[in-house]
Amino acid sequence: MKQKTVQIVLPAIGASSNRGAMGWCNISIVRAPGRTILFDTGSNDDRAELCAELERMEIGIDEIDTVFLSHLHYDHCCNIEVFEHADIFVSARELEYVISGEFKKYNDPYIPYGMIKYYEDRFRTFRDGESLAEGLRTVWLPGHTPGISGLILEEERVILTGDAVKNAYDYTHGIPPYAIYDGPIGLESYTKIPAAADVIVPGHGRPFTVEKGKITYIGEQKPVDIMIYPNQEHLDALEERAYQRIIL
Repeated sequence: MKQKTVQIVLPAIGASSNRGAMGWCNISIVRAPGRTILFDTGSNDDRAELCAELERMEIGIDEIDTVFLSHLHYDHCCNIEVFEHADIFVSARELEYVISGEFKKYNDPYIPYGMIKYYEDRFRTFRDGESLAEGLRTVWLPGHTPGISGLILEEERVILTGDAVKNAYDYTHGIPPYAIYDGPIGLESYTKIPAAADVIVPGHGRPFTVEKGKITYIGEQKPVDIMIYPNQEHLDALEERAYQRIIL
């Protein structure tokens, strides 16, 4: 069987503020027999860079025939409209959580309900353990939301988790993912991973492996330029700003 590959298109940025999480997730390409899959799409403010990076990677928008959404929070799904010809997969439980209005019960503020409702007929649903291609299996990882799911590359022992695993630190320290739905269930979902995969691509951190409790990160660190435009009356030019470069 032809080996499957995973490439990060846009890396996650784990950042938050008193205005909330900044919501930059890992966006990945999975190449499998018969499918070119985009795992999560990022949020609206990722769109220009996402399209530019795909072009740099020489991957045409129309080459992506499958979009896999780990869950339906805005920072993971808001660019589905870019991929007009792709099959869009989401777990049956996650779509039910949104379309039924159940998300309101949990005061989930991250659901772009209007967009999901508009695209409802485009979604193709799956259940736990289904195969998307040979050696490519879905896995239900509830906790962060009730229907969040990952994708396992069985031969390569790689798992893409979305926010079922936020980052290596939380995973190795037994800290549940930020849970809209159920934190203890999120910790139970962690226990499914070691038997299925060695490499974990989390929702908001660098890909990693764990051996004897030690984290090894995979892939290079990326610089991120943070520019802050002060809102002060005496500053009348956008060039007068605070600037910081950080390495993640």
